[in-house]
Amino acid sequence: MRVFVLLGLVGLIACYDPRLGPGAPCSDLAPCPTGQACVTGTCGGVINTVVDAAPGIDGKVSAADLDLDGVADTSDNCPKNANTDQGNEDGDNFGDVCDPCPIEASNTPSDPDADGVADGCDPHPNLPGDKIVFFEGFHKALQATWQVVGNATVAGDFVSLPTVAGNYTALVPPIPSMANGTISAGLIVDQNVDVVDGAETTIAMPYSPADTEGVFCELVAPPPSSGVARYVSLWDSPQDRERGSRSFVWSTATQYRVALSRTGNNYACAVTPSGGQAQTASGQTGSTTMESKVAMWVYGANARAAFLLVVSSP
Repeated sequence: MRVFVLLGLVGLIACYDPRLGPGAPCSDLAPCPTGQACVTGTCGGVINTVVDAAPGIDGKVSAADLDLDGVADTSDNCPKNANTDQGNEDGDNFGDVCDPCPIEASNTPSDPDADGVADGCDPHPNLPGDKIVFFEGFHKALQATWQVVGNATVAGDFVSLPTVAGNYTALVPPIPSMANGTISAGLIVDQNVDVVDGAETTIAMPYSPADTEGVFCELVAPPPSSGVARYVSLWDSPQDRERGSRSFVWSTATQYRVALSRTGNNYACAVTPSGGQAQTASGQTGSTTMESKVAMWVYGANARAAFLLVVSSP
């Protein structure tokens, strides 16, 4: 009798299949049926076929769309990452959300330290640990999670940041506080509207929206009456002190890649023209702020930004 019970149990075990059915919640520990993909936590589309995870209203299936963003895999520039807008800032084969460097075109990106950030965006290309924590190419309207002081309007793949004399506009992305890392932006100054006090078009890290204090990397336009030419400045606002400067007569209506890097108390503010050399102002400060956000910040100028990229570092 015991022999028959044992054989029955063996038969049940042999028939048991721990894999889930289509539409069931799934994970690495709870896999889907053979051929089914685990898409955003649910057993979905058939792998390597022309079948989609989501049937249409007629119950039929359509072209493969692994990330369920409405764009067929054969046309999707990020087939494993949902991106309905198909944003592609640099125009290579990778969409913004899956590009290891979304601001430098390369279909074969180099990443020697294998940390997922390609050389053109990696502050430490031979040292692992850097990570892209945020990118925005301004292909669509700003989400409500952005913090905006003043006015900011997205149009034509740019965000416009207008101000008036004696006032400022700040744009703070929805990311946690930053310590070490690099913030980069493609900035264009259209007009310096404050000719009395001068104008600054900047990025900042750390930055405190509560009291507008921070460490700023600036394109400075001094008032014409000063006789001082335009230049690049590393400004420490908590101490009201310039930590570094570099003479550079930058131009309006011209896009520059502006990057502010921080490692502990060491900062570097680099402004790079298209095809040109970086103009860098470096310095040190132990200043702290109420919050450690990043921001784009414009005083007395009308400016635009083509992109904002934030990379964290160890």
